[in-house]
Amino acid sequence: MMPRCDFCAKLSISHLIELAKVEFESGIIPQQAYYNHHVSLADLESSAVSGCDLCNLIFETLRGVPKYDYEKHASSPHDTYRRWVGGDNMENGCSMLDAARALADTNVKIFIDGEHLWRGDSLDKVRVFDALRIHLGPVPVEQDGFDSDCVTLIMFRSPTSECIVDGFRIGRVLADPDLRSEANFDLARGWLNTCQNEHTTCPKTHTPGLPTRVIDVGDKNRDIKLRLVTTRGRNGRYVALSHCWGGKVTPLLVTDNIDHFENNIVFEDLPLNFQDAISITRELNIRYIWIDSLCIVQDSKADWEQESKMMGLYYGNSAVTIYALTAERSTTGLFQRNTPPLEVGPNPVYLNLFPGTESDQQIKVHAVNVNDEYLTELDLQCPLAFRGWTLQESVLAPRQLYFGHRQIYWKCPREIQSADGLPAGRRTSYHTYPSLITALFGGTLANPSKTAPAVEEVLLDYYRLVEIYSQRQLSFASDKLPAFSGLAQRIHSSIGGDYLAGLWSCDLHRGFAWYHEMTTCRHASNYRAPSWSWAVTDESILFTDEQFKSDEFKMQLISHSITPVHPENAYGQIKCGCLHIRGWVKSLHRSSQSMSFGKFSTGFTLSNAYYDDVVEGDGHLPGNVTTSVRATIDNEDCLITVHEDNKEEQDMEIDFDALLPGQYTVLLIGTYQHHDREDLVMASGLILEQLEDGDGDDFKRAGLMPHMELDPDWLPEWEERRLKLF
Repeated sequence: MMPRCDFCAKLSISHLIELAKVEFESGIIPQQAYYNHHVSLADLESSAVSGCDLCNLIFETLRGVPKYDYEKHASSPHDTYRRWVGGDNMENGCSMLDAARALADTNVKIFIDGEHLWRGDSLDKVRVFDALRIHLGPVPVEQDGFDSDCVTLIMFRSPTSECIVDGFRIGRVLADPDLRSEANFDLARGWLNTCQNEHTTCPKTHTPGLPTRVIDVGDKNRDIKLRLVTTRGRNGRYVALSHCWGGKVTPLLVTDNIDHFENNIVFEDLPLNFQDAISITRELNIRYIWIDSLCIVQDSKADWEQESKMMGLYYGNSAVTIYALTAERSTTGLFQRNTPPLEVGPNPVYLNLFPGTESDQQIKVHAVNVNDEYLTELDLQCPLAFRGWTLQESVLAPRQLYFGHRQIYWKCPREIQSADGLPAGRRTSYHTYPSLITALFGGTLANPSKTAPAVEEVLLDYYRLVEIYSQRQLSFASDKLPAFSGLAQRIHSSIGGDYLAGLWSCDLHRGFAWYHEMTTCRHASNYRAPSWSWAVTDESILFTDEQFKSDEFKMQLISHSITPVHPENAYGQIKCGCLHIRGWVKSLHRSSQSMSFGKFSTGFTLSNAYYDDVVEGDGHLPGNVTTSVRATIDNEDCLITVHEDNKEEQDMEIDFDALLPGQYTVLLIGTYQHHDREDLVMASGLILEQLEDGDGDDFKRAGLMPHMELDPDWLPEWEERRLKLF
């Protein structure tokens, strides 16, 4: 091997850590405490050509990593643009090397960081140093983040020994990409055993009641012989599978083959997802597995109704739930047979932990590859992330074993683990619901908490989950409430009140305050929920998060009537629902008129109006900004919603010919404090449309007016009224 340049020869991990002790914020380029490398890009390139392997790695990484492009990457959920794709795979001028060549000052700086850390994290948050950041040019005085300015190299250690420098763990493990290897099964068994035997903040080990039916997978030391078992109240440990059907699944459990399945299920006849899950169950030394399509009678509506309301319990009681994260359909398998190979990147190098040390005290350094994998990305982009049923499965299961493309992962209430040893943080999962998790598992912990989670915090977690759920898809639209029922049922006792088709009677005001995330949230054509429930739409929604005052203008629930399709399951499908409400209302007219509001005072426009859908004759595209204004029509004080435009400011005159048909009303949900003006009251209002075949007090939801700015002296002019909402 050719000798390294002086700068690389003197570089060591211990030196970088000493610099980090002087100045460190994760994701922030140090102003002074960095390792001074070559003074210019030209010197770096010359050294690489002369044979310095570390300089060559840095140079080739710069050449093979795309430069930051705001239009392409600003909305990207991940920093995949910072990964090596190869200089030959990019257009001229598009690499980090090209960006560096445009700089007048190209001095090279190196500092150490951790991929699990969030931007701005301090040194005391470091659980492992696994990243080297390379920056060229002057250090920006103001930094939005290192993504656009640095390239990253990742450090890996031997799986058989820890690398510790000055108390800090160094490097990750190169995970075995063969997900069915003994090394990966050893990891999975170890995670499960540690959780069951050592985690006081995880559910204690017990032998629960088995689901109605399970698959007996036999002993791993014997040939595979599978059979369906009807448990009849028996207890036992079992695994559950969370997966995407992805189309037709065969075989299925149906009425005609129950007897046959109870005698024998041919392993080779099963789709790969099921074969792999059964193999994993056997390797975990667990006797039974629950798979929905093999344990619920698929041609029996009665059995599906009974079992669907038990799914929350089935996942919650499982010893571990296996997640087929990357399997788009049942035939894909958990042990990925067609995983894209890692792109051939620059040759990795070894770096000394301490100055002048030998090979047994070195760490391996790689470029970040375009096909590298992190749990965060899988969590947001894998097939399971788009399916409605799998959300509650991911929350209700206390112990979760994930199978990705390249490695396995573990999640339980105590921790998140990756086969490569990356700690929990920025790269593992964005979605955590601590209060909800405590509500779900608090009573079953080995060391139960003496205090229940605050209802307010549980509700906030619940609404965030509903938002995520609304982005997901269901094969059958009628499953909208059933696919969330297990979660609602399990947390009901922590929230209290009555469950009202996805809302809670004790927090109805915030439950009402949802609106479309994109342009509309059209109500489903076939009835499945009342109009005021978020379950009425297949489109993504968001909630406001105001804390409403308990004053005279706060809407009151007088009574409610919810009729489930199946009387024994109040959390499932809904036949009909009605709320009797007392509140303050104001007449509303919907207009197709467009206006410019630039020259009018703040108090003139009241609020943006978020209609759930467009109406015939409006003439505006969905998502066009709609604003409510106070007006007088036929001597009646009322509100009108008009569209905003960016045209030249114009006189404020109402075009009565632009009023649209329909009788609308705004119902005050509640008021809250304005953030900086005492002369205004903030409020949220529910937009209601009168039912044509109703009795005058019958309404359905048509939208939401959040963040209304109201004159306190005007509020008493609203009418207090009783309404029925369907």
